[in-house]
Amino acid sequence: MAQTQDRSGTIGTQERVAPGKLSPSAGAYRPWIRAGLLKHAAVFFIACLLSSLATWSVLTGSTKDNLLAQDLLSAHLRSLLQDSPIQVASSDAHTVKPWFAGKVDFSPEVRDLVAQGYPLLGGRLDTIAGRRVGALVYKRRLHIINVFAWTSGDGSEVSPALSTRNGYNILKWTRGGVTYAAVSDVESSELQRLPDLL
Repeated sequence: MAQTQDRSGTIGTQERVAPGKLSPSAGAYRPWIRAGLLKHAAVFFIACLLSSLATWSVLTGSTKDNLLAQDLLSAHLRSLLQDSPIQVASSDAHTVKPWFAGKVDFSPEVRDLVAQGYPLLGGRLDTIAGRRVGALVYKRRLHIINVFAWTSGDGSEVSPALSTRNGYNILKWTRGGVTYAAVSDVESSELQRLPDLL
């Protein structure tokens, strides 16, 4: 027996029962509580696992895109630091296109866009995300535009997507099994004309 005091100050007695002395009907509900708790814990665990997987998927996908954008920008800036951003200097598409033969695993589409205000300066090889790519070099007024091209994995078409990094515009699209990425400090509206012109 234990003494208890309620709010009014009245002292009463309360009988304590030892855990092993409970009646059979009092302990009958316990297995159901345990089973319910286990079900709730399992559901909670699965929800946490799915949430973690979804977060990981989103973060690794965006990280991959960020790394590619950084690699594209670095390649563009490296080309601007060199004496010449081109290895084959020619405004003739029929000279530049065959130059890539044997140097990359495909031949990028090369067009001279002088009539549209984007004269072709030439091309070069570069490395993006650990792979050798072709780089076409165009000019728009005083701005150099590098158009990197490499084979896409699945051959699906991807509409042009524009991003900006450190004041430079990066426009990426996929067409005909080739992924293109144009990088320049030219106005974004002028860069966005290139997919239709190439």
